[in-house]
Amino acid sequence: QFPTLKSEGLVGAMVLYDGQQNDTRMNLFVALTAAQHGATILNHTEVLNLTTTGKINTPDYKVTGAKVKDKFTGETWEIKAKQVINATGPFSDSVRKMADPTTHDIIVPAKGSHLIVPDHFSPDNMGSVWFTKDGRVLYLLPWEGSTIAGTTDIKEKASMNPCSTLPEVDFIISECNRTLRRPLNHGHVRAAWAGLRPLVKDPSADPNDTKKLSRDHVVDVVQGGLVSICGGKWTTYRKMAEDAVDKAVEINPALAPQRAC
Repeated sequence: QFPTLKSEGLVGAMVLYDGQQNDTRMNLFVALTAAQHGATILNHTEVLNLTTTGKINTPDYKVTGAKVKDKFTGETWEIKAKQVINATGPFSDSVRKMADPTTHDIIVPAKGSHLIVPDHFSPDNMGSVWFTKDGRVLYLLPWEGSTIAGTTDIKEKASMNPCSTLPEVDFIISECNRTLRRPLNHGHVRAAWAGLRPLVKDPSADPNDTKKLSRDHVVDVVQGGLVSICGGKWTTYRKMAEDAVDKAVEINPALAPQRAC
């Protein structure tokens, strides 16, 4: 079912079934759905700082909103809120520290790079997943008229525009060529891009312990009542939202939901 695989050394394989999505379109649809239900959506808007009342380290300290900036016009204004939920992915720690500068980092961004190559490197309805020489997972999957190859897993600083490096491209090509009958080369690469996974540590764990990283999500609360939903993945995004809202309702008496999530 995957005729481009090498037969040498091939003992067997398992077929499993999974879903596929265009994450960019999915993200837009979620925002549009929120707008249809009355939410105000702001894109290209930067959080400069959180607004608060009371003094930090006292019971009266409370996060009450945010000061934001329009990245196109430079206009700034304040948004007031009964409750602030921080859902900023790899940038979660920077917002958490706006509420409590002493809090420990819990996010470890990991960069994953991907290549787009011609469609003939995978069948229309079947992908291939295998382990690399260093024990990671790589794949070739049909993707919107092409084939997507990836991914790497490299610790990286949070940034708005992560980029694929040449060594990452070389690594993906080299690993693909371990399994393909017809060699893949740089001339086949139509596009390359990278994204950041917000791997998360347990907030209660030793801050010097970097081994306990997870792709699961964590709901964290810091001083001032700032709720942060950290880590996670697209597969569980609805559960992540539910857990974050439930925590906000639990800690904030000012919230009176009409019904459960």
